[in-house]
Amino acid sequence: MFFAHHGDKTILVGRFILGLRTWASVFAGVAHMPFWRFQLYSVLGAVPWAILWGVVGYVLGNNWPLLLTVLKTAGYGGLVVALFVGLTLLALRRRATRP
Repeated sequence: MFFAHHGDKTILVGRFILGLRTWASVFAGVAHMPFWRFQLYSVLGAVPWAILWGVVGYVLGNNWPLLLTVLKTAGYGGLVVALFVGLTLLALRRRATRP
């Protein structure tokens, strides 16, 4: 029932979530999603996914020496804390801008 109502969004978002990328295709088949509709939403999800990881690779590749220096200084624990703080601030900002 869920996939019948949210299948399109599931295919789009599924490209960005490990595991769901594979299983979304199976769920689409079980729910009898039309082939060309699946292909459309699969491409619409895959293109931004590929662009995102291409840009991340390019940015990290150009800044690899800086990234290694920061990682050696902060350690893995510091990196995890920094990511957590950054994601928390992003979520709070997003929540504050909602009407």
